[in-house]
Amino acid sequence: MMEPTSSQKGKQAEFLVFGKLIEKGAELYLPVIDTGIDAIIRKKDGKYLEIQVKSTQRGWSFDLWGLDQLRPTEKRFIVCVDMSKQESEGKPKVWIFPSEIFKEYALPLRTKEGYIHHRLDLESKSKKHGNKKRGDMLADYLDAWKLLTGDTPQ
Repeated sequence: MMEPTSSQKGKQAEFLVFGKLIEKGAELYLPVIDTGIDAIIRKKDGKYLEIQVKSTQRGWSFDLWGLDQLRPTEKRFIVCVDMSKQESEGKPKVWIFPSEIFKEYALPLRTKEGYIHHRLDLESKSKKHGNKKRGDMLADYLDAWKLLTGDTPQ
């Protein structure tokens, strides 16, 4: 069996997130044109949110590319799916970050072409935040589905 491509792995992560949201009662709307938003969610209270799903096989780092791709708003969320094979329980970890939080903790890196590449490395320490490990500081966002659905945790 051939190893899935990067695009296939990304789509697998999207469908995993979409399935979980539907299971939790959220209504999803998928854009016809790719504008960097993977889905619009209508929460149970009628409010709309935008999500972008990012996946990794590395288990520690999530990358977001583009000059204007990370314009944080209170309605935009970055959902990071750890698809690494290192997971002993065999199911991906899902981190749900408000875009403001993702941008606050991610490292902006400029490519030679002028693009901004934001990398959130959960294993590294943040000098900006008291030299604490990012993954520890952001632990509340692991499986934080309630941020997208409005539900209380089960």
